[in-house]
This record gives sequence, C-alpha cells and structure tokens, in this order.
Amino acid sequence: MKHLVVYSVICFGLLTLGIFIVNTVIHFETRAYIYDNAEQVPVAVAALVPGAALSVDGTLAPIFSARVDVAVELYKEGKVSKILVSGDNSTLTHNEVNPARLYLIEKGVPSEDIFLDHAGFDTYSSMYRARDIFGVSSMIITTQSFHLYRSIFIARHLGIEAYGVRADVSNLLFRNYIREIFANEKAIIDLVTNRQPKFLGDKISIEGNGNDEPPEREYIHIYSPSLNQTIQSPLTITGEARGTWFFEASFPIVVTNWDGLIVGQAIAQAKADWMTEDFVPFEATLTFTSDPSAYSQKGTLIFKKDNPSGLPENDDAFEIPINFASVEQPDNTGILPFDSGVHGTVLRGPICPVMQNPPQPGCDDQPFETTIQIFYSNKKGQLFAEGLTDKNGVFSFALPPGEYTVKAVSETVFPKCTPLDISVNPNEIKDVVISCDTGIR
Repeated sequence: MKHLVVYSVICFGLLTLGIFIVNTVIHFETRAYIYDNAEQVPVAVAALVPGAALSVDGTLAPIFSARVDVAVELYKEGKVSKILVSGDNSTLTHNEVNPARLYLIEKGVPSEDIFLDHAGFDTYSSMYRARDIFGVSSMIITTQSFHLYRSIFIARHLGIEAYGVRADVSNLLFRNYIREIFANEKAIIDLVTNRQPKFLGDKISIEGNGNDEPPEREYIHIYSPSLNQTIQSPLTITGEARGTWFFEASFPIVVTNWDGLIVGQAIAQAKADWMTEDFVPFEATLTFTSDPSAYSQKGTLIFKKDNPSGLPENDDAFEIPINFASVEQPDNTGILPFDSGVHGTVLRGPICPVMQNPPQPGCDDQPFETTIQIFYSNKKGQLFAEGLTDKNGVFSFALPPGEYTVKAVSETVFPKCTPLDISVNPNEIKDVVISCDTGIR
C-alpha cells in the first residue's frame, strides 16, 4: 500500500511538472508577438477573429464583440486589408460567424473584405484552415490575453507569421484561465500528430472578394454538410436560405452520383416564417443509394430554388461536391427518382365533445400540421425519411418498394396518432390517412 501511495505521488508530480513546462514554453515562446493595441503591431494580410459566445438574442456577447472591435480598429488603421471570422456554425442553433459579419458591416467594414470560416470548431482548426483553405500567410489574432498565447503558438508552428492584439474585457471568468492550462497540452498533441480539422474543402483566397466566398451567400448558406464531406444515408442537411428560395415553406434537394444520375432526393422544410426576403433556417433528411463499386464515389448535392411557375428564368440552384461513404444498400431500391411512394393526409378528431348524427357543422375531423417520419419496418426502426405536412395535413414521400411504418409525430400526449404499416409496391403511390385522437369525448 505504501508503494502505491509513493507511485501515485511520483506520477502526479511528473504530470504537474509536464503541464508546468508546456505552459511555460508556450508563454515565453509567444509573448514577444503580443501587443496591447493596434498601433504597435506589424502589418499583416488579415485579422483573424476566433468565434465566441452569442447572447440569448443572437447578438455578440461582450467577449466576442471585443474581439471584433479590435479587428475593426486594425482594419481602419491599415494594419490589415481583410478580416477572417472563424467559428462554429455547424447547427441551426449555433451560428457564430454570420452575426459577426453583420456586426462588422455595421461598423463600416466593406463586405468584400470580410471572410467567414464556418468550420472553425476549435482554435487549432481555425489556424489550420486559415492556412490551408484561405491561404493566409500572415495574420493578427484578436482575442483575450488568456487565449492569445496558445493561438499564436499554434499558428506559428503551422508556418503562419502570426501576431496578436489583446481584446480583454473586465468580466472574464477565472475558469477561462484554468481551461487554457489544459488546452495548451492539447495544442501540443495536435501539432505533434499533425491533426487535420474535421472539414477542409475547396480553397478560398483571402486576397479575393469576400462577396464571392462562397457563391451561395447571396441566397443560401449551407451549414452541413460541408464541401467535399463524406456522407452516408440518411443525411441531415441544415442551412438557411432567403425566403424567396422557398415556396410553401419548402424547396427540393437532390444528390447525384459521378454519372449525374439522381440517387436521392429530399424536401427542405423552413424552420421559421418563410414569407420574407431575409434568411430562413431550414432542415432536411436525405436518403440515397450509392454503388460502392462505382468508378468514383464523388457526387453533387443540389439545392434547387422552388419554382412553381415553371418558367426557366425563375430557375436557380446551388451545388456542392460531396463524397459517398460505403453504405448498406436498401432492399429492392432501384435507381432514384422512385416511381413509388406514399401520399397521405393527417386528420385529428373528435373536434366536438359530443358527436351527433348527422354531425354538427364544424365537427368533422380537421387537418393536422405536423412532422411525418418514415421508418423501415424490417430494419429495427431505422429512420428512412422525415418531413412536414402542409397546412392541410397533406404529405408525400418518394420511396423505393418495401415495407415501412408511417408515423405522425405529436409533441404532447394528445393528439395521439396511430402509426401505419404500409407495403409500397413498384410503380405505386400508396394513399393513406393517419388518424390522430384529440382525446375529446
């Protein structure tokens, strides 16, 4: 027992010593490149603003706005000609970079000099992508003191001529400094192992025009998947598009293989009011088939502007390249688009407490606007597709022949909707009605 205690004490001491050495090396190696204000720092190609927290209303929190304010000062002082905001924009509910862009424009920075990195999920990824995606050779990092040492250390060891300007605020939490002690060890591991970020993609020159980066900025922003991401079915797609891209709160998405054949399709549904010219968040679940033995596993994800008029001048689309992962092939699928599927209506009732014969006017079952989920019946409840009904409770899904369970989702106890088991045959559109019990008696 005594030997175990001694061994534990020695291990703890060595670990503490290692942490101390790493933090000391990072501090002393980078402190010469940190400045207190914009006037002192050397000129660089771009200012890099690491993403940070947002307020509840979606605006920049003080720690984030302080970083952006320093970048604005650097731009107006002529120390940089471009500003790169790098942050986490992976989900509908967490979007660090777009609010920063709006803030920069309000502060007088031209939009063509603002670049956004939507996949800067951590400090290492931000620096790596700044170098490899945006081609940044020199930068001034604008962040708080506790974060500057590690940021500059990573950037310089990745070959970037990096400097930093402090963007300190008065209400920093002590835990930020504690967290940084252990984050420094992770930085060393990332550099030694040459870790690649989760997403890379096509190169976007920081010397170019921010309005051209990427081309979908004008009408549609894709959060996930990213360019050249390896995807598998079912794929959740998130992003935002201007209201003019939708019709009746939706627009179509298709995925094509190397030969240009459509191998999957989905309907993107607006997650907010689409009757606007502003950006509206959307989400879709795309199911597809791919051939593992094909010449190439490259494909294209196509976001089509909904065009009910059918006029060619109103057509528009945005495409991003993707790669197919090896996936299990659904039974009897054939090649999409399918000539089979399901079409139906969701109704809720009773509406009136006491049903009479003949029924009272207005007591007929009413359409129920809700989420529809399609599950494989023979694959242990695996989700195949998901989408929303329209305001009339109507839904449609293109499906390969097979056995499915169709479920209307209810967020409360009532209405309680009864799932339907269906069998889809080739060249058949199955018509169904889903009944949802309101509990009214």
